[in-house]
Amino acid sequence: MNLSVRRALACLLVALAGAEDTIADTYPVNPNIDIEHYRFAIRLSDVTDSIEATATIRVQVGSDSERSIHLDLIGRSAARGNKGMVVQSVSHRGAPLDYEHKADKLIIDLPSRDPGNPRTELVI
Repeated sequence: MNLSVRRALACLLVALAGAEDTIADTYPVNPNIDIEHYRFAIRLSDVTDSIEATATIRVQVGSDSERSIHLDLIGRSAARGNKGMVVQSVSHRGAPLDYEHKADKLIIDLPSRDPGNPRTELVI
């Protein structure tokens, strides 16, 4: 990764870290879903403008009635010049999960929960 890209990423991270105290969070929240941890493996290329990534999220589901999780994810579209994210798969413990990516939302059908364990890990 070249130096200018590294500097731009560093500036973005610093700006985002400071924004937390100055911006009120008005986003609608589902109190039964708590995303406890995100882990991203990101691959950048100096040759193309594409980004490949894998996101692993640990979710605590507070109610057995929750059947899906909704995440914001800008999808690829002609209106954006064919730019945006494309989801290739969603899995839990290596098994594929059903999902739908439309209208800039990623809706993932949650797997069956282990008795007594409200946490699950999803790989996108």
